[in-house]
Amino acid sequence: MYIKPKIGFLTVFHPFEEGADKAQELHNSCLKSLNKLDIDIINHKNPVSEASESAVVGEHFRKKNVDAVVILLATWSSDNLLLDLTAVCEVPIINWGLEDINSGSMCGAQQFNAVLKELEYPCTFVYKNNNLSLINMYKYFISVAMVNALKMTKFGLIGSRTQGMSEVICDEFSVRDVFGSRIVSIGLDIFKRSVESQNTNDYRSVLEEIKTNIRNINVTDEELEHAIKNYAALKEFIEEQELDGVTIECYPNYMGEVCLGFSLLADEGYVGACEGDINSAILMWIMQNLSKSPVNHIDPLYLYDEDDSIVGSHCGCTSVFLADDLDAVEISHVRLADKGVCMMYSCKPGAVTMANLIGRKGTYRMAVITGNAIRTERAFPGTPVRVQLPFSNQAFLDLVEIGGFGHHWVVAYGDISTELLKLGDLLEISTLYFNNQV
Repeated sequence: MYIKPKIGFLTVFHPFEEGADKAQELHNSCLKSLNKLDIDIINHKNPVSEASESAVVGEHFRKKNVDAVVILLATWSSDNLLLDLTAVCEVPIINWGLEDINSGSMCGAQQFNAVLKELEYPCTFVYKNNNLSLINMYKYFISVAMVNALKMTKFGLIGSRTQGMSEVICDEFSVRDVFGSRIVSIGLDIFKRSVESQNTNDYRSVLEEIKTNIRNINVTDEELEHAIKNYAALKEFIEEQELDGVTIECYPNYMGEVCLGFSLLADEGYVGACEGDINSAILMWIMQNLSKSPVNHIDPLYLYDEDDSIVGSHCGCTSVFLADDLDAVEISHVRLADKGVCMMYSCKPGAVTMANLIGRKGTYRMAVITGNAIRTERAFPGTPVRVQLPFSNQAFLDLVEIGGFGHHWVVAYGDISTELLKLGDLLEISTLYFNNQV
């Protein structure tokens, strides 16, 4: 259910250059390498040396709706091939140069890249047929595919943004213009009526599975069944509207009501953002697809100066797959309101990426941090994750202040910083990688 990039692959050469006779051999070898990646390849089998032919190939790639095109330069080649292809197939280009001192492949790839940069055309340049080049290409592929996939996404807004949190205000026109995403909204009163209309018998197996797998349940059966009704209503809304995720006006009057539902939906690949924050819902969807794993939507809550770490959490609405100890997971009331049904545990250790997305068209900005989640006690009644930063806590605070970043962060397991930075570039969103600032 995660995004799989579709990539056009073409080899070009110049008949006058040394190595032209090896173009087909190089094409086949590099195609074999590309096939190791989790991508769909639209392969043009025969190397091309004429601009007129590259235009025909470009038209074929366009009809196949490729996300990007890899141009392998078997030798130095005329950039007319590049220009004729991009005239009919306007997708990002990966210029691939190979190590051969006599063929001119590397300098040709640099030339192609320079031409496209001059035209402000999205592109990148890789060198050698090795694992590093393949990794770099895949990160570019997935970022480009993400831009295209975002145009087809829809997110549900239940109620309005949380009162008193101006930073989560959503400008629907900006969302549509920058990301291509659409927003489907319904009133909280309508959603509540949908909750009451749900039949828990339809989800009896879900309820029984929870009781079987979670040892520590500190709510009544009636409260648990009501939480399942909220889950059923969320799922109905998602399926009827073909949504990729939802957010809800939960604080303060609906606290804890959808937390269990959000957790269950995360297991199924949907995102659920707290407090009516559409921007965070979009970022969660992006990071979930990049990491191929559920993510954690948090408030930053406390800084530990002894090891330059930060702990963050929300009330308890994240997938149990992020728990450090499944036996320690518990279901309890939400804090403050002492009601509802929340999934509570401490998050597992591992490399993580933190990010924040805030603003509107013209002011959209994203912060990105890579660090390590470390084991911690459940320092907050929710799903706390403690992240050790590769810089000082004061540097974190300074960069948040300078950038005007918000209080809703998303934590994903794995290092997806390169993909997020490239995505920010493609979407023309100002993106700050904290690790490079200190």
